Amino acid sequence: TVGYYAEGDAGAAKYLVKAAQAFDGYGDHTLANGTIAVLQIGSAVNVKQFGAKGDGVTNDLEAFRAMVDVRLPIICNDLTKTYLLKATLSSEVLLRDVVGITGKSKIIFESLTSADVVTGFTVVSNGALFDGANLEVKSESTSSVLCVIVSGNNLSFTNNEFSTDSFTTEHNASIFKVDDNAQCSMVTFTDNKFNNFRYGLFSSNTFGANGNVGYGYKWSFIGNHFKNFTTDALEFNTNDLEATPANRPWRYVSVIGGSVSNKLSGVTNIAIGTDGGSYMTFSGITFDNITGNVSSATSPLHIENNTGNITVIGNMFKGCYGGIEVLGSDDGLYAPYGNITINGNSMEGRKGLDYTDAVLSIPDKNAVPSVGINLQTTS
Repeated sequence: TVGYYAEGDAGAAKYLVKAAQAFDGYGDHTLANGTIAVLQIGSAVNVKQFGAKGDGVTNDLEAFRAMVDVRLPIICNDLTKTYLLKATLSSEVLLRDVVGITGKSKIIFESLTSADVVTGFTVVSNGALFDGANLEVKSESTSSVLCVIVSGNNLSFTNNEFSTDSFTTEHNASIFKVDDNAQCSMVTFTDNKFNNFRYGLFSSNTFGANGNVGYGYKWSFIGNHFKNFTTDALEFNTNDLEATPANRPWRYVSVIGGSVSNKLSGVTNIAIGTDGGSYMTFSGITFDNITGNVSSATSPLHIENNTGNITVIGNMFKGCYGGIEVLGSDDGLYAPYGNITINGNSMEGRKGLDYTDAVLSIPDKNAVPSVGINLQTTS
């Protein structure tokens, strides 16, 4: 064909005409004589071949669902198009088990009403790739508003833009959440932009259905930028350590380069927080204007209850309330232990570590004797 709705609309495709058969919904069409024109699918699928309009008004949800069912990456390269995927049910996950999305067309995930919970999509497939997508979640729900729930392994997110339109402290507006009970390995985020959110990555420390919370192993964040948020840009939580000490921690996590800026409000000043992690590296990150609640004693980089081998090197804190905070639990039972190396971090141009500068804070004094901290400075 030369188009889907009209000639030259980029919906052109090849079809194989077959005798009457069950309609599979994957872009196939019933012809006037009762035969079926079966879409011939290559290595990826173009949204327009499934009838998606991309006018920002038409609900293209069913077209996208048909594409997801094909189990191939979705291509939407037209910068002039905005695809609206609007829920038809309350508290709905719009797309399940997405293999990948590439292209710079904007995709808006919208709830049925302003009060509904909405999740853009889930990623379960191993090896899923997201490259250059522009994704936004729209909902005014005071409950969970999520863009992506992750349950897969070997995932890659590169040069995407993620945002929500509701990110006040009353909204749980998260870009990513590790699914309860999921154990996700080898996940990479490179050169992505996160804007207007409550959590960039949310991994709850509450129990899932079988007593385990979702967590990550070998995750890398390289050159990402987080801006305009109210709670945490990145939150690496594990299980409740007092119930099951050191159970399922985040391990081998690297956050390298990029920036975290403009914390709008919130009850703490945390921008990146880890609770119960091990073998974690935070290096070359610029923390800019992380103030939140200036009466809080917390700091932009918050390391709590870690289980060893934490490296914090060469980060910059500009216009922040506090810098690096290391502590155990409130009662001191689960103090940080193992090796913690803190080296060459700066606060508004001042190198090293100084209590008076509030670059380093260890408020849990009971935990200090068991902390293996290697304090190194460049000044």
